[in-house]
Amino acid sequence: MAMNRNLGIVVTRPKYSKYAVITTREETFKHWTKTTNALEMARAGFVYSGKADITSCFYCGITLKDWPVSACPYEQHAIASPDCGHLIHCKGLEFIQACSETHFDSSNNDTCDVVDTVELSIKRNKEAVALAREYVLDEDLLKRSIKLSIRNDPTRKFTATDLVKLCQELDEGSSYDSKEESSEDNHEDNCNISEDLEQTNRRLKEPVMCKICYDAFACVVIVPCGHLAVCSQCVSALLKCAICRGEIKGTVRAVMAV
Repeated sequence: MAMNRNLGIVVTRPKYSKYAVITTREETFKHWTKTTNALEMARAGFVYSGKADITSCFYCGITLKDWPVSACPYEQHAIASPDCGHLIHCKGLEFIQACSETHFDSSNNDTCDVVDTVELSIKRNKEAVALAREYVLDEDLLKRSIKLSIRNDPTRKFTATDLVKLCQELDEGSSYDSKEESSEDNHEDNCNISEDLEQTNRRLKEPVMCKICYDAFACVVIVPCGHLAVCSQCVSALLKCAICRGEIKGTVRAVMAV
């Protein structure tokens, strides 16, 4: 068991620690030919064996192959190995539970409700959706825009600006595929929204960036010292706390109140 189920604390170490750093995992995908993005595979913890499409997780050791077209690595990982410490660090128990429920529903029903796909996309793009909600008060309109955004690629990442612009188009009754130029007023409004979103995003990011890579949010709490200083990709490579150098007896994924 990779964690204390009652407390949500990961207490194990990676099975293959030499691949704990994401760049070492990404390097194994040099000859990866599947449609699933190699970087996303590495982020999800997978290491490529170099044979067919056989991959293994550096943390829990689970081996997966026969990857579906445009499969989401995190979702497949969650279905196959829900107790993986790396997966819990990166996505949290709520995401894992949602993947398990979606898999169960789809395996027992010929049709899978699109709301499940939208909800999973919201979880994958939490920050973008949270910022977009400041400008789009109609939740149904927001979900419609997300559904359109991921219709060709369920794993697609999007920004808050993308969602706000698409919501405006939907609200005005314009087609998603329309190529008509925006009016000067709409263009100016979009620019103002983009600048406002960027400033808000910077203000929120600065105090909580990972102290190892400075490229992602610190989202894992070190136990017992309590420091929140590293992201989900960097924590597995640590032997001691990045702040106080204290012993790491466990780790907990932090849930931000957004």
